[in-house]
Amino acid sequence: MGYTLARDVHACEADGLVYFLDAGRDRYCQAGASTSRALLTPDGFNQARNSTFDALVAAGLLTFQPGTADPLALCRHRSPGRDLHAQLPRRPPVRMGDVLAVAALAAVASLRLRSQGFARALDWARRQAPACRERHISVDDLAAEIARYQCARSLLPASPRCLLDSMMLKAWTAARGFRTQLVIGIRPLPFAAHCW
Repeated sequence: MGYTLARDVHACEADGLVYFLDAGRDRYCQAGASTSRALLTPDGFNQARNSTFDALVAAGLLTFQPGTADPLALCRHRSPGRDLHAQLPRRPPVRMGDVLAVAALAAVASLRLRSQGFARALDWARRQAPACRERHISVDDLAAEIARYQCARSLLPASPRCLLDSMMLKAWTAARGFRTQLVIGIRPLPFAAHCW
């Protein structure tokens, strides 16, 4: 018997503590020090019912399943090897088609976030990648597309918001054949979340 992450729940470790992103309920939660230690042990999830973990089940973060469970699947993200922003070309000329495309992406992404919630909006962003056609990708080509997006985005009358803009940029790059990854990160103290 063992425990697994509930649907739409993701977990990461920072400074020895486990943080949960419950995308289905639009919330973040932090496990305490002793609970985090138990969660991070290799056999932490493969055990009989445990009152510490049962509290996380009651909170909707874990589920208890008969049989053996896998270890806690923590989100992992490699740090970028190169700074893409340092390679962005000078501001490209404004293209009205780009501005209209970015405005449409803003409307779709914003509508999805507001009407369907965080988890379904993330699913939409995730589903953009399979539509990408396979091709050789150069960093210079990607930097040029990001510069085009940023130029068009700067003309929209809305303040930047990291989640919305990350979803829009993911859809923009996917439509142009680039497979990108949306990342949500946290800072423990003081707590803050950011998306890129």
